Amino acid sequence: MQDQAEENILHAANALIHLDDLHAQKMIWGNERFKEMLGFTSAEVIKMGNKYIPRYYHPDDIKKIPEIINFFKNNNGGSHTTLFRVKHKNGNWIYFYTTRSLLQRDGVFDPRYVVSVSINLNENINCGLMLGEFNKIRAAEANKEAIKNFSKREIEIMQLLSKGYSNKQIAEKLSISPVTANNHRANIFKKAESHNIAELINYVKDIGIV
Repeated sequence: MQDQAEENILHAANALIHLDDLHAQKMIWGNERFKEMLGFTSAEVIKMGNKYIPRYYHPDDIKKIPEIINFFKNNNGGSHTTLFRVKHKNGNWIYFYTTRSLLQRDGVFDPRYVVSVSINLNENINCGLMLGEFNKIRAAEANKEAIKNFSKREIEIMQLLSKGYSNKQIAEKLSISPVTANNHRANIFKKAESHNIAELINYVKDIGIV
């Protein structure tokens, strides 16, 4: 009786609740909200196996899966949250804010099963509070992508530039030639689309490098 009540709660929740196999990159259980939110029943998604993700996840978001696996490899507890875009059966993209918690490992280090709770942001976008949170999430995701455009050395130089270091000081600090430092600086300004140091400092702060 209690088990049935608990299952009813899972199916009634206003979110997708699913059990995912990280190794096989497929879902192995899902609640009944899939049909309503994505046009597929959970059984249909399970039947597609590991073909579902490449077919219906946004290509840019598929790249986040290794990040999720690495997170759980390096953390015994805690949860991982991220924004995912999933294609509805009708072809429209749905934004989901997904929180994953580790359920089981294979051996000591290898994460295997995670419980995921995915909130449909498209349904809640008209709510002021949710809209604010949605914008924060999108900004954070955009910042992650922006940082990927810069090499480790460029990030070091951006941090030093934001502290007021001159080109000569940067060269001495990093044990590189002034010419090399200047080349890095020019590439940084180009990638950041900044025309002066003030614009660059604001950009560096916006994407969270300092």
